[in-house]
Amino acid sequence: MAVIPGLKESVFGVSYVLHESSTHNPMGPWRLRWCVLGYLIDAVQVLRILISIRFGWSLDITVIARSFNVVELSITLVPAIPRIFYFALSNILVLLVLADSAYVAHLLQQGNLKHNWPVRILRIFVSGLVSTFFASILGWLLYPCDCIFADEESFTSIIHGAPTACNPWGVPEFGITLLSIVIAALFVVFSVAATFFCFDVNPLSQAVGASCTGRVETLWIVLRVVSVVLGLVSRYIPAVICAAVVFVISAFLIHVHFEIFPFHSHFENALRGGIYVSVAWTAFASIIVSAATGPDGVMTDSIHILQWALIAGIPILFFVGTVQAKSRHRRLLQSLKWLRRGYEASPEYKAQE
Repeated sequence: MAVIPGLKESVFGVSYVLHESSTHNPMGPWRLRWCVLGYLIDAVQVLRILISIRFGWSLDITVIARSFNVVELSITLVPAIPRIFYFALSNILVLLVLADSAYVAHLLQQGNLKHNWPVRILRIFVSGLVSTFFASILGWLLYPCDCIFADEESFTSIIHGAPTACNPWGVPEFGITLLSIVIAALFVVFSVAATFFCFDVNPLSQAVGASCTGRVETLWIVLRVVSVVLGLVSRYIPAVICAAVVFVISAFLIHVHFEIFPFHSHFENALRGGIYVSVAWTAFASIIVSAATGPDGVMTDSIHILQWALIAGIPILFFVGTVQAKSRHRRLLQSLKWLRRGYEASPEYKAQE
């Protein structure tokens, strides 16, 4: 039982030092630009999962969607680098962030956090891996199993150095596959903790100057995990069902986001609102496309035109989401003004003067 309180203190300490800077530093111009860039890169990775041939989209549209994904674009521009390199790099980065978190927790327990370089490195890792490239990192961690669900380059072939049927549970692939799944699970748990506890564990995140909470961000992580997993298994589960699941989660996420407005920065609330609405629209569009093309992937000119029309709706719905967030923000401010006026006119307030 003594281990649990120590664990709670460690989680509290790591969460506190991880998000402490956001409670003191206002969002300047450069931080604002990086915020927008990171959010958009993150959102495009989710959109790319939904806009794929597995969900019935045409090849030309998936190629365009792939060109907007920074990770896939970099892989395309540097084809000489083998795919297994990105798998190894993802595992190394996740192991480094887990080791750094454990080291920071150890320093906090010892009361010896004299040097802040481990915290700075941890913040960079969390900003890059959890906030920006989460979907891509998780997808690469599950790379050994990818050939089971899609006609991709077999991880087994890479291990044996010759064309071989996909068998990630063979020897010696089994050990690597199992280890990558464990690392992926730890990465998801760490990501949830890094976002959820930044509100519920760190009391400073409730201050007016704090940048974010973890309530809605945790649900956003759930949506990204579900999108990656369903994107892999959509070969065996009807694509309509996969897209419908993502749409339901997206709709609930939109509802919770507009109810809570988790960020103290209204700009971030509006930006996230636009992203969530555009993801929900893309999931809804994938339902239509999957149903229209059918399990055989039949593509006609009318379906192709319909796909382009649905794609054109993504930036429109993004704009609608941001406008709706701003409108709700104004209504909340107006309600607060009326409440303040009513309180100032009350006898209790006048008696305190």
